[in-house]
Amino acid sequence: MKPARLIPFVALLALLSGCYYDKYDVLYPQASVCDTSGVSYAGTIVPIVNQNCLSCHGADFYQSSGGGYNLQGYANFKNMASMGNNMLLLNCINQVNGYDPMPNNGTKLPPCDILQIQAWINDGMPNN
Repeated sequence: MKPARLIPFVALLALLSGCYYDKYDVLYPQASVCDTSGVSYAGTIVPIVNQNCLSCHGADFYQSSGGGYNLQGYANFKNMASMGNNMLLLNCINQVNGYDPMPNNGTKLPPCDILQIQAWINDGMPNN
């Protein structure tokens, strides 16, 4: 085969070998799975709050700063989750325009954490 005839063949082969169609949920199945069926305050919400909120909204910081919201403990977190027809907290953690984005100066919470908080609120915010 002459080299001139090989160029289109090689180009076509290179083009076809670089094309594929992968779906995100097939490549990363753990990223698309979020269990919101067994959400509990103690088992689900507390770890999220401890990891993402209490550095600024814990009792010690809240008392020393004189402002903001204390999210430490069930009663405090439930009060915050109840504000604004249950939308203030959700709008802040979803970083909706017009609301203070939380975590402040931080990365938005993972979508599953937000869905689990929303599921807990929709379930009536039980102390379980």
